[in-house]
Amino acid sequence: MAASAAVDETFNSNPLLQDFDFPPIDVVEAKHEGGLEQLECTVEPSWPKLVEPLEKIADRLSVVWGIVNHLKSIKDSPELRSAIEEI
Repeated sequence: MAASAAVDETFNSNPLLQDFDFPPIDVVEAKHEGGLEQLECTVEPSWPKLVEPLEKIADRLSVVWGIVNHLKSIKDSPELRSAIEEI
């Protein structure tokens, strides 16, 4: 699978990377944490291709990590703990 196709698949299948008004807690699973590695493969070092997306990612990460911590407190599992430890 080409890198850009893999990134598209990651964005399409990972609820943590979708735009949402309310966190999609009911569909987030531990496996969704690992798919972010493929995004690193397509980084182009320029201001619009790196810095601007990085700012968006940092904002989103803050929201997403809050969801992960919330899930751990209400829906803890060995798989979720393992994914959090890996990250």
